[in-house]
Order: sequence, then C-alpha cells, then structure tokens
Amino acid sequence: METYRKASDRRFSDKQILHMYTLFHTAAPSGEMGLSAFEKFVEKLTTTSVVGEKSKRIDTVIQSKKLFRGYDLNGDGSVTFHEFLSSQAAILHGGPKLLQVVFSILDRDRDNCLVRQDFLCAVIGTEAPDDIGVDATNIIETEVEGLWQFVSGKAVGAVSLSYTQFCGAVSICPELLDELLLLV
Repeated sequence: METYRKASDRRFSDKQILHMYTLFHTAAPSGEMGLSAFEKFVEKLTTTSVVGEKSKRIDTVIQSKKLFRGYDLNGDGSVTFHEFLSSQAAILHGGPKLLQVVFSILDRDRDNCLVRQDFLCAVIGTEAPDDIGVDATNIIETEVEGLWQFVSGKAVGAVSLSYTQFCGAVSICPELLDELLLLV
C-alpha cells in the first residue's frame, strides 16, 4: 500500500486507493491496459452518468485517447495501476505531475515536443477539422494561434516547444495551465 500512497503523492486515502485498485484490476487483471482496454475502462466509468447519448459517447472515445497519452507516463503503450494512480492524483489534485500529464496529452506523436498542430488537435479532438464548418474552423485556428504564440513566448515563429520550455511558460503564467486543461 505504501508504494501506492507514494504514487499518489499521498493525496488519496487507503480506502480510495483500494477502490481504484479494484476498478482497475477488474478491467485489467494483468495489471496493465493497452489503449483498447483503457477506452473500454473509461467508457464503463462514464456510462453510469451518460447513458444513450451518442455525442457524449463520441466525446468519451476522443477523451479516452487523450487521457491514455497522459496516463501512459513512460510511453510504452500501456497504463499500469501505478501510472493510473499517479495521473489521477495529478489531474484531481494538481501539482508538478500535472504538467507532465498535460504535456503528454497534448504531445500526440510522443516526440517530446509540442507543435501548433498538437494544440489544434487538442481543441478539435481529431486530426483534421473536416467535420466542422469553415467559420468554426477559422475561429478555432485563430484562438489556437493566439494560444500557441503565447505559449511559445518570445521565440517568434517557434516551430516546436520542449517540455522544459512548456514548464517555463506555465511558470511565467500559471493561468495558462487552466486554459490548457480546458483543451484536454
């Protein structure tokens, strides 16, 4: 239990950890989940509050893929209970690990660099905005460009942003993390 307390930065009680452990290991008896199992796990957790709403289910699938990237802390293509617990604590309670989770969610190709397209896809939820109107696409692209320019800071025309640069931008403007959490 102590390992799990440390993984969650002691932000969960033993009872909460045991509850999450039971849910996780019921869905993943081997102790780790690939993307497909993780999507089913997230869908099962959310269907108790959203039943029969197709649009909500689509959002859940998109969100579960983003969450998977964030929860797969070591980038090995699976989420262990330790990673799940650590990520849950970061998302629910904040702290330094939250930056790592948000960065991983935004970093679609796992190359440890963010590009403008990563931000755009975080807003739209897909690789390309084909399913939304031209006006909406223009508005979204303008907002994303403004956010990208702010995050990339003084580096005019920055092509990519490392994790260190990302953390630097958030430390300069903590409100930025709030804005980014709305994206993911």
